[in-house]
Amino acid sequence: MKMNMLIIMIVLLFLFYGTSFSIQENTETLIVKASKYAFKPSLIEVCTNKKYVLKIVSVDVKHGFKIKKLKIHVELRPHKEVTVPLYIHEPGIYFFSCSVYCGRGHKKMIGRVIARSCSKEQEGTS
Repeated sequence: MKMNMLIIMIVLLFLFYGTSFSIQENTETLIVKASKYAFKPSLIEVCTNKKYVLKIVSVDVKHGFKIKKLKIHVELRPHKEVTVPLYIHEPGIYFFSCSVYCGRGHKKMIGRVIARSCSKEQEGTS
């Protein structure tokens, strides 16, 4: 019984620390704020084949954040930060929107991620 608990604790520690280390290593953090009725920024520019983390927070009411093409869909509760890994292989424009009805201006809550192929010099400026 004690051995099972020890194994479970080791696995949980590995999952927790393994995930946090892999996210931080060579990863750029991008902050996105959701509020009635906009995302700020509404335009996010990234380099393909580079690791990013989106830190998304709703500053007022419940919202959602969805990038259909990338199969990203998260619920945003007021003042609770959500962390989403972002890694795009193909250059292009990826539209995002609020996926939780938040009032009359809900349909205006849209934005774009523009992914471009970048040289090593450009990667630090996204």
